[in-house]
Amino acid sequence: MANGKRKGHINGSKFCKHGKVTESAREVAEMVNKFPEVKKVSNGFLNGKGSSRFSMKFTEINGGWTIKIYGSHAVQELHVYTNNPAETRTKLEKELQKNLR
Repeated sequence: MANGKRKGHINGSKFCKHGKVTESAREVAEMVNKFPEVKKVSNGFLNGKGSSRFSMKFTEINGGWTIKIYGSHAVQELHVYTNNPAETRTKLEKELQKNLR
């Protein structure tokens, strides 16, 4: 907690203040937090059984996406509310491709 952040939690004005997140989900949440069209990010269920390989599955919801994030031997859902769902998904996928190289 040397940097003021509690391990397993996300911070920022767009985040709902509840529950823990996996490392993989935290990285995704911090990326979408930088997008101006994103209005709110809320973490959903966390299941301790999952793949160690990182992947995402997008499900469209009213006003954004539910993103299921697989990795860190867990599955975490994030609900991302945005003014432009298509642009948010495209930007997130491009950002992840850039960071995975």
